[in-house]
Amino acid sequence: LRHRWLFVGADAGVRRATVVDDERMPSTTSRFTEELFVPRVGIDIGGRHLRGRFAAELPIAHGGGEVVGGFGITAAIGCAF
Repeated sequence: LRHRWLFVGADAGVRRATVVDDERMPSTTSRFTEELFVPRVGIDIGGRHLRGRFAAELPIAHGGGEVVGGFGITAAIGCAF
């Protein structure tokens, strides 16, 4: 959702990963799957061809029976021709 220069949005998905620990003998391999939801709010400023977007995010991951949250700040520059 966007109103003038303010926007609100969210991403949702599933993340799968494999982690290999080489420090121990024999090495161990862990696999995990977690659901990820990232709401964000920010500003979108600039002109017709060059824009800047700055946002604050609150990622929430759920996997393995626990919920983990965080905080992030993102910045991007976009160019249209």
